[in-house]
Amino acid sequence: MSLETNGLGCPEAVAYALMLHLAAVEGVSLAGGENSASKKWIMNTYAKCLELVKQQPAS
Repeated sequence: MSLETNGLGCPEAVAYALMLHLAAVEGVSLAGGENSASKKWIMNTYAKCLELVKQQPAS
């Protein structure tokens, strides 16, 4: 079963959701202001999340 058909969404959407969760856990703001994430943090974290999601076998 692909990610698209198991209710989780496309790999990119899952990776984005994972990045948002990591930002919350790490106390990093994606909206600017105090503890704002840098562009580098955002891009690197999303890329790592996407790589991880794409490595997971479909259930």
